[in-house]
Amino acid sequence: MQKPSFDSVKSLGKLIVSGLLAKSGMLSLLERMLLKESALVLMYHRVLASSANDGAVHPGMYVDVSTFDKHVGYLMDNFHVVFLDELVAKLLRNESVANCCAITFDDGWLDNYTHALPVLEKHRAPATIFLATGYIGTDSNFWPEELWCYLKRLSVKKVGIDDVPPSLADPFNDYGKRDAAFDDNFCAGFIEHMKLASERIRKDTLAAFSQILGPCDAGRLMLNWEEVNAMGKTGLVRFGAHSVHHQILDSIDATLAAEEIAGSGSALRAKCCSVSNIFAFPNGNHNVQLQDVVATNGYSAAVTTTRGVVTSATNPFAIPRVAIHQGVTSTISRLRSRLLFRKF
Repeated sequence: MQKPSFDSVKSLGKLIVSGLLAKSGMLSLLERMLLKESALVLMYHRVLASSANDGAVHPGMYVDVSTFDKHVGYLMDNFHVVFLDELVAKLLRNESVANCCAITFDDGWLDNYTHALPVLEKHRAPATIFLATGYIGTDSNFWPEELWCYLKRLSVKKVGIDDVPPSLADPFNDYGKRDAAFDDNFCAGFIEHMKLASERIRKDTLAAFSQILGPCDAGRLMLNWEEVNAMGKTGLVRFGAHSVHHQILDSIDATLAAEEIAGSGSALRAKCCSVSNIFAFPNGNHNVQLQDVVATNGYSAAVTTTRGVVTSATNPFAIPRVAIHQGVTSTISRLRSRLLFRKF
């Protein structure tokens, strides 16, 4: 019999603790104390059918439909759920943002249309989706998702790092792990490590995987412009810029970064009927110089992946968000705990 992993035990512990905090009334008390003068911006990526994920999707990238439905119902009952533009407008006018909440999605996944939109319509909940415009209407996929696909194939084959072909040895050796199996924790860590590598190394690594294992062809995963505008016409979804090619902006040439920032906004204005004038930094990476470029290009605000709440003192070009995914918010008590505590 296989022993439960440390992460599964840890997750069960958090599930139990969050349930006890909810039943005791402590969550309600802490919510009144900690959120009485602040707002929350939630960051989602994908919404999948409960039976759709067989491990092929990074666990930090999705919630299932039933979980998202519970989330939105809870948020609508307990917060003033607003478009992110409206929250930013309050900030810029020095108005109270107390008890406001904004729902956001990053990237522009097709399942935002097929699975998230019906839930938003059911609850009449507003949301903002940040589009990496160079991917919209294409069959292209983001390199972390492609890399995850390849790594999980190795996991199924029960391959260890010492078993990879020589053409893939360098990036794994650089990661510094030995005798590891390609489980979820390793795969997630290796992807984070590869974010620090050059684009050339990432492309070479993916090409080597493709040559050895064959391409990871998942079909079209991103929205097209017709779907974007259909969502916009519901009056419930607005679209912000998330760069053109989702490059990590503080790791590339400053001129190219400026083109990524400006180009995504131009594409939105040209092709989208429901534009939010807010930028989302890919991977959350930003600095003062990039904030200035965003402001210079006419955006009113920018969001990051830094965890935190929004207050009257928040820099509108470095707005924090709380990342939401299935593994940490499968129940409402876990969602509430995550909104309050960094340990969750």
